[in-house]
Amino acid sequence: MFQTIGASNTTGFHRFFGTCLGAVYAIIAWIAAAENPFLLGFFGWLVSLQCFYIIVGKGKGPMGRFIMLTYNLSALYAYSLSVKEADDDDDEGGISPEIWEIVLHRVVAVMIGCIWGIIVTRVIWPISARKKVKKGISLLWFKMGLIWKRGPLGTVLENEETMSNSSASYMTQREQSELRRFLDNLDGLRNSAASEFELKGPFPDKIFKAILDATRSMLDSFHAMNVIVLKDVKATEGEKEILRYTKKEWMELSRRISHLFSGESTLPSRLGCC
Repeated sequence: MFQTIGASNTTGFHRFFGTCLGAVYAIIAWIAAAENPFLLGFFGWLVSLQCFYIIVGKGKGPMGRFIMLTYNLSALYAYSLSVKEADDDDDEGGISPEIWEIVLHRVVAVMIGCIWGIIVTRVIWPISARKKVKKGISLLWFKMGLIWKRGPLGTVLENEETMSNSSASYMTQREQSELRRFLDNLDGLRNSAASEFELKGPFPDKIFKAILDATRSMLDSFHAMNVIVLKDVKATEGEKEILRYTKKEWMELSRRISHLFSGESTLPSRLGCC
C-alpha cells in the first residue's frame, strides 16, 4: 500500500509479477540443483544479477526486490527444511520439501496483500495522484508568479537605492531548492497517476510530462537570471539611468508575467480527463 491510488496499483502489479517470476526461478533452481547447496547459491547469484538490473537499470525497485525475496523464501527455505532431519513437522513436505506448495503459499499471500492494499487506497482512504499533481502544478506556477513579481531588474535598482547587497537576489537559494524538490515530487506523482483508472478516461501523461518539462526549463531560466544578477550587483550610472527611465515598462512586464503564471495555474483544472 502506497500514498496514492496510482502508486498502489503500480507497486501491487510489480510485486505480484515479481513474486510469480521469483517462484518460477525457485522451482527451476530447486529441481535443477537437486538439493545441492552450491548449485542453489550459483542460481541465486544469477537471479540477483537480473534483480539488480531491474532495480538499478529499469528503476523498478519493488519488482526486483520481490523476485529476489520470493526466490530466497522458496528455494532457500526448501533447502533449510531438507537439512533438518530431526524435524517431525510435515508442513510443506517436511524434510522432503514440496517446492510447489511452498511457492503457492508465497504467491497467494502476496496476492492477498496486494488486493487488500488496493482496497484500502481505493475505498477506505483514497488519495488520487491525478488530483495531487493537478493541484501541485497550480501551486508551483503560483509561487513562480510571486517570485517573478519581485522583478529581477528591480532587485538591482533597489540594491543601488538602499546601498545594500542583501536584496540583490530576487530568489533565494532556499526557494530554488524547495521549488526543485516540489517539481521532482510532482514528476513522481505523474508516474503514479498514469496507473490510475477512471471513468473520465486515461490520464494525459504526455501532456503533463510536457507541462512539467516546460516548468523545469522555466525554473532553469529563473536560476540563470539569478546567477547573472548576482554576478554584478552594482549597476553603472548608465545602467541605473536606463533602469529608472524604463522602470514603468519593466515593472508592468513583471506584473503581466506574474499574472500569466497565476492565470495559467488553472490550466490543469481545465483538463476534463482529470
